[in-house]
Amino acid sequence: MSLGCKTEDLLKRFLKKHLRRFVPNTLKQVVRRHWESGNELPRSSTREWRIEEGAADVTCTSGSGWSFKVPAESLVDLERYVQTSQGRTELEVLSIISESGGVMFDIGAHAGLMSAIFCAAHVSNRAYSFEPSPILCRRLEDISNLNGFGDRMSIQNRGIGAETGRAQMLLDPVGGFVQSHRFAQTMWSDPIEIDFEVETIERASMRLKVVPDVIKIDIEGYEFEAIQGSTRFLTEHRPRLLLELHLNYLEEKQCSAKELLQMLRDCGYAIYSYSGRVLSDRQIIDSPLGNVQLMLCASDGHFLPPKKAV
Repeated sequence: MSLGCKTEDLLKRFLKKHLRRFVPNTLKQVVRRHWESGNELPRSSTREWRIEEGAADVTCTSGSGWSFKVPAESLVDLERYVQTSQGRTELEVLSIISESGGVMFDIGAHAGLMSAIFCAAHVSNRAYSFEPSPILCRRLEDISNLNGFGDRMSIQNRGIGAETGRAQMLLDPVGGFVQSHRFAQTMWSDPIEIDFEVETIERASMRLKVVPDVIKIDIEGYEFEAIQGSTRFLTEHRPRLLLELHLNYLEEKQCSAKELLQMLRDCGYAIYSYSGRVLSDRQIIDSPLGNVQLMLCASDGHFLPPKKAV
């Protein structure tokens, strides 16, 4: 790489890091809609999502007829998905995958919405919900019990990383989420340090005696370590990946998004936006958004599976 190219890349990273915070939310939404543009995926507007509030819980029903319940405290999170174009696109993609049946590793399960959708969409589906936060694991238990998922939604109070062992991270005692660093403007309260088990995706697959058909990864910038520790497994099995790539957090950690994307390419993956648009590494890295949603599948396959009967 020439000195001029290096200087240009450094300038781009500096501008994205320091000017992103000043971009109005309305402009960010315009940029995200452009990012999501494409015609290959049936748009989420073709599927209706209905929310009904009860006395103690909330029921969400998809346009395909299946439904699931969440505790009342999860209503705000659910509305963020149902009432925004970005959220509905995520729901549409996950629903199409879920309705084909299979096994999901939900890495960074948070309060369990994605695991709940996966289990509700098909009676044979199983979700393994990986979440190191003890606060969020209690919410996962609530949503599993509320829907009667039983062992179809298996809560794994541990993290996924580059190697098997233990890790120390920061827990937000208010929001409940865990981060490897205290990133700018993310913690709601003074964080506390927690110690928990970490394993690779490959080790989790061996321990649970199951190979996932789809893996969702949303772990606040720790996706670099999760992928780094599982390249052999991903190369061998190539499950579909729903990856939240936190460009801003990777930048703060001085982890290379370019290196992460190359690892995935070397595993044999093609990379798409959630609208089905094929993406180059440069398009992803140059995105002005702090985080981008990516869908990956084997480069010789298709990014969405055929539907099975529910």
